[in-house]
Amino acid sequence: MSARVQGWPFAVARTATSGYRLLLVPPPLADPARRALVQRAVAPGDDADGPATRRVGSLTLVYRTHRLLGADEHGRPLVMVYGFASPGRVAAVADEDLRFSLRTAQEVYRGERATIASPFPLASSVEPARLAGVGRPRRRAPLVASVAVVLLVAALIGAWAALRPGTPDEVWRAHLTGEFAERDVTVTIRGGNSGSVDDGTGCDYGVAGMSTGGATTTVRVTSAGADGCLPGGRLELVRAARGARIQWYGSGETPVMSGTATSM
Repeated sequence: MSARVQGWPFAVARTATSGYRLLLVPPPLADPARRALVQRAVAPGDDADGPATRRVGSLTLVYRTHRLLGADEHGRPLVMVYGFASPGRVAAVADEDLRFSLRTAQEVYRGERATIASPFPLASSVEPARLAGVGRPRRRAPLVASVAVVLLVAALIGAWAALRPGTPDEVWRAHLTGEFAERDVTVTIRGGNSGSVDDGTGCDYGVAGMSTGGATTTVRVTSAGADGCLPGGRLELVRAARGARIQWYGSGETPVMSGTATSM
C-alpha cells in the first residue's frame, strides 16, 4: 500500500473577543498575506451542498461550517470554518479527515490563539500535481507559438495593471513603525473601491470606504479599539516607481504609523 498524502487541518473562526481570522494555520499559508487569502477564500455556508473546496496557491482547501454558541462582544454570531489543506486536487473527501480537523480546530479555538498546524495522513483521495515534462512529447512549433501567446498576454496584463492603479486583488504589505508597536500590515484592494486591512494579530479592522485617485488609494479604516489595535481613521497607500508607501493617520492629520510597502 502506498503512503498516504500528508495534509494539514485549518480553521477560520470568530471568537468572543477577536475578529474572523485564521486560527489553525497550515505552514504553507503562515505568511500574513496568505492568511488573508484564506480568510477571503472560505466563507460560512459555502458547504450547503456538502464539503466545499477552494484553491489557494498550490493547496486545495476542503471545509465545512461549524456553528458555535453565543456571540462576540459586538453581538455577531460565533462561527467556525474548519477543514484540511491538501497538496494537489482532492478527488474524494473522506469524512474521517474532516472529523479529525474539527477536533483539532476545537482544541485550538478554546485557546483563541493562532496555531501552526501539524501534518496528518489524509484518507481522502488526492491527485498529486502533474510533474513538468511528463506526458507525450509535443511538436516544437505549436509549443513556441503557445509560449509567444502567453508572453504577449502577460505583457498586456502587466501594462494594464501599471497604467491603472486599483486593479482587483491588489495586495500590499508594509512594515509599519510609529506611535504604536511595530507590525506587518496587509492591505488588499479589490476593484479600487473595496478591500481589507489585516495586521496578523487578530485585531478586527473593517473598511468603511476606499477610493483611488492617481497613484493614491485612500482607505477609511474602522477598528474595534481593542488593546494593542491601531485606531480607526484614514490610511493612505501611495504608489511609486518601486513599491509604495503606507501611512496610517488614525483620526488626526498626522500619520501615527508609516512604512514602505511591497506588492504581494
